[in-house]
Formats: sequence, structure tokens, C-alpha cells
Amino acid sequence: MRIAEKIIVAALEHFSGVYLITPFLHYETTTELAEFARSL
Repeated sequence: MRIAEKIIVAALEHFSGVYLITPFLHYETTTELAEFARSL
């Protein structure tokens, strides 16, 4: 999860948003990452 957060931070330095793809049956992971991205 921490690596994904670092990738989001790096991507948002160059782009206005990120596209998250839900891993198989792990919707909570996408939700947590989306909340993190919105908080930045």
C-alpha cells in the first residue's frame, strides 16, 4: 500500500489525476487509495 501511495504522489506531480484499477475482489484497496489521492 505504501508503494502505491508513493506512485500516486509521483504521478500527481505530472498529471491532474490517476486511474485506479481494482485488484481481483479487493475493492477496499481501491477505496483506500482513492481516499488517499483525494486528500492530496
